Amino acid sequence: MQTKNKRHPFRNSGRILTGLFLFLTAWLLPGEGFSQEKLVLKPADLVDLAIKNSNLVKISQAQLEAARARMEQTKDKNLPNVGISGAFYVFDTPTFKPAVGLRNLLGTNSSSNSGSSSKGISASNSTLLQASASENIFGGFKNKYTLESDTYLVKAAQLKADFNQDEAVLNALSAYYNIYKLMANQYLLNQDLAEQNRRVKDFQNLEKNGLLTRNDLLKAEVGASSIKVNILDVSNALDIARYNLKIMLGLSDATALEIDTLSLFKDRVVKSREEMIQYALDNRSDLQAGNQENESYKARVLSSKSGYYPQVALSAGYLDAWIPGVLSIRNLFNASLGARYNLTSLFTTKHQVQEAKANLNSSIASNQYLADQIKMSVNQNYLNYLETLKKVDLDQDIIDQASENYKILKNKYANSLATLTDLLDGELTLLQARLNLSNAKADAQVAYFNLIKASGMKFTKETIN
Repeated sequence: MQTKNKRHPFRNSGRILTGLFLFLTAWLLPGEGFSQEKLVLKPADLVDLAIKNSNLVKISQAQLEAARARMEQTKDKNLPNVGISGAFYVFDTPTFKPAVGLRNLLGTNSSSNSGSSSKGISASNSTLLQASASENIFGGFKNKYTLESDTYLVKAAQLKADFNQDEAVLNALSAYYNIYKLMANQYLLNQDLAEQNRRVKDFQNLEKNGLLTRNDLLKAEVGASSIKVNILDVSNALDIARYNLKIMLGLSDATALEIDTLSLFKDRVVKSREEMIQYALDNRSDLQAGNQENESYKARVLSSKSGYYPQVALSAGYLDAWIPGVLSIRNLFNASLGARYNLTSLFTTKHQVQEAKANLNSSIASNQYLADQIKMSVNQNYLNYLETLKKVDLDQDIIDQASENYKILKNKYANSLATLTDLLDGELTLLQARLNLSNAKADAQVAYFNLIKASGMKFTKETIN
């Protein structure tokens, strides 16, 4: 099932929108002596710039690299431990006097040396070379499941990075359409101010000739002044919005940022609410990241049980030693297979397993909570989008009604059948209706993008166009 508004939500609203288009087009034209760098952006152009310059995305990328580094460290722990050492000793012509037992071992005649001092054994230098290697054959599967856990965390970090990229693009799109709303409001207010100024000028002439009361002239002047205040507020908000978008996109303050008014509004077709919710549950990056974290915690539970098992290791060594006249060991190799079991771990491991299981249960519950939040978010954004489409149609009808009402009041005022207050109220109603329509059209586009993000669809140039 597909949902599409029957009435074109962005139809031409006559002379007002034609004038608005001409104003925005003129605003885009470079002026004489204007030295700022011009950059005209379409909505689809925001994707690459927002992702490239978002600090939120940079943070998530750094977290992804840290997760990958942790996984590589776990792999390193599976490598055998290999060590080698060597030494060369130089002595200052020492004299070694072996004990009786050593003399007998060396075949020295002790009786011949009993009455005189022994010459001893002289060794001016010696060497020692050792090498060893050990490999954990079995450690209760700890390293295996730790590596599995880290692998899931890398996948989770990647999915979170993808989610933050969509967040950055959505923020940029919202700011982009906010600039359009402010520009449109500025144009409509300036148009109304021009009408107000013409009326004030006419009223001043009438008041000088005694054909108009001072009170009516003051009402017209107050109306014009109020519009000027509104224009000042909008201009300030527009400057802030432009600056903020430049920051989001990594543009310099000297860049004259311009929006492409021809590519702002598109007819959008969306699936049914149920289909959008199911798509979100199947494709939302943050929910998938939670699933990967659940798997990581499951692996941690298995890893924590390694204390219940013995540790088995294979080791090998090499020794070469030479002390002249004392000791000579050449190419001595050895190998051993050893096992170790820590009885205390029978008690301590139980608590480690309990903690790991608690973390797993917490992760599962958090992901289920997130799934519920996603359902509510998609439902809300879906209804908000449909509401904005209806508002566009209703605001168009209100403009038609307000235009007709203002035309009637203008004729009545000219024939002294309506007061100036009635005329100003009718004009204000028409202005507000025009502002509402301009804002509603931009809001409909932003509501669509919010629905896209809530449902887990990726922001690409194709989905935006």
